[in-house]
Amino acid sequence: MKPSIYSTSAVLAAVLASTPVQAEITPSEAWEMLTKYAKIYEYDVSVGAISDNGQSMTLSDVVFSNTNEGATISETIPKIDLSQADNGAVLMTVSPEMSAEMKFSSATDGSTTIPVNIALDGFEGTLDKIDGQFSVSYTISGATLTISEFLVDGVSAPVSVNLSLNDATALASIDENFDGAFVSDFSVAALDFTGNFIGEKDGEPTAMSGAGRYQGLVAKSQGNFPAGTNMSDPKAFFTNGVSMAGDISHQGGSFEMSFKEGVDDGRAQFSSDSGAMTFSMGQDGVAFGGSNANVKTAVLSTTMPIPSIALNAESTNFGFKIPLVKSDSLSDFITSIGLNGLTVSEGIWGIIDPSKVLSRDPANLVIDLSGKVAILANLFDDAEMVKVAEPAQLHRLDVNEIRLNIAGADLTGTGAFTFDNDQPSPFGEGPKPTGALDLALTGGNTLIENLVGLGLLPEDQAMAGRMMLGLFATPGEGPDSLTSKIEITEEGGILANGQRLQ
Repeated sequence: MKPSIYSTSAVLAAVLASTPVQAEITPSEAWEMLTKYAKIYEYDVSVGAISDNGQSMTLSDVVFSNTNEGATISETIPKIDLSQADNGAVLMTVSPEMSAEMKFSSATDGSTTIPVNIALDGFEGTLDKIDGQFSVSYTISGATLTISEFLVDGVSAPVSVNLSLNDATALASIDENFDGAFVSDFSVAALDFTGNFIGEKDGEPTAMSGAGRYQGLVAKSQGNFPAGTNMSDPKAFFTNGVSMAGDISHQGGSFEMSFKEGVDDGRAQFSSDSGAMTFSMGQDGVAFGGSNANVKTAVLSTTMPIPSIALNAESTNFGFKIPLVKSDSLSDFITSIGLNGLTVSEGIWGIIDPSKVLSRDPANLVIDLSGKVAILANLFDDAEMVKVAEPAQLHRLDVNEIRLNIAGADLTGTGAFTFDNDQPSPFGEGPKPTGALDLALTGGNTLIENLVGLGLLPEDQAMAGRMMLGLFATPGEGPDSLTSKIEITEEGGILANGQRLQ
């Protein structure tokens, strides 16, 4: 299993651990379970010295490390103190200063080492066991992570990266045998980060800096690890009943970056009022989704033809679900994207439409598709993939919604198609399709006329566009409205509003 920010955070949550409930666990048992928990994520644990009197335990020079595919991540904690609490749990304190290191190496890019310093303030942690569940929890008043250099093949490249968080709480719980159901919950009141780099490229000075802040961060996950699960084996992970799901959200965030390269000098800004991302993986495949509210972006550069570009959206969203496991029955897939209430800066409008002929109403784009596929080989298994001519077959595609509103024109569509994989497509390679797509367009001709009037569309191309609309569409009920029904018949014909095109 590759080390990741999620696995590292999970181990840190276990290392920096507070949930006071009635339990019965000794410091030595708590430490043993903590190291077993780390091994779930393939972290090795070493200890320089241990002092244990039964009621308290002190561990010195504790190192958590993970090495995989040329990458090594390690964290060194000078001291961890574990002490028995009156309620039977174990209290934990750690050194307020600790260090970490990330190393990456390859035959082509050489080696890169990133040293990290970590400072904690107001840490309180608890290790617990109750009703067969081992739990780790902690609270932190504040924490700071600092990077001051990258070492590239031993040569220092000066950088400055600082990340700080306030009022963090975390809880992780799993069966004491480290299989079965697990849950984790992490929250941060505020997270701030800054970064700076000064260097040189092709003899010209370069510089980059960035700063950001997110508030109300919450990350939750849950799932199931059956006994004997090998987390480094993708096939076992997706076919052995393993499941993972979670979500990450924030209640407001912003990021700003400035850059300079030669004569180019600029800045980029991004902010949103809230955002969320969800994920799941298991026997049904992999799914991701995300959304943001009141998104604002701006780019300023001395080399752009206009001083600035700004794009704002009331909301954005995306989602997809992809099956990965071989199955005798058809599997569902989903893909969607939404861009709602999009507006652009007047500087952009001033270049393409200074006389304000086109509608300035916010634009919208929605694409929502779903369907059925047959998975004929496990898509994560390279050995299986090479043995089959086609690892997956499309059997159904549902166009749940297509919507595009821009510059006064409005296009909508819905439809559905089935695919016979036992019959060749009359249109070339692939399965034989059958189905229909219903489309409606309003304001299309007006938009064409406006574009011609602005000189953005040549008259001959506009004429060709009108001819295509006349071929594929019929007048709708309202002014400047068209409808079209595109059908693919069982016989392999293509019809537009009942008229044969092929």
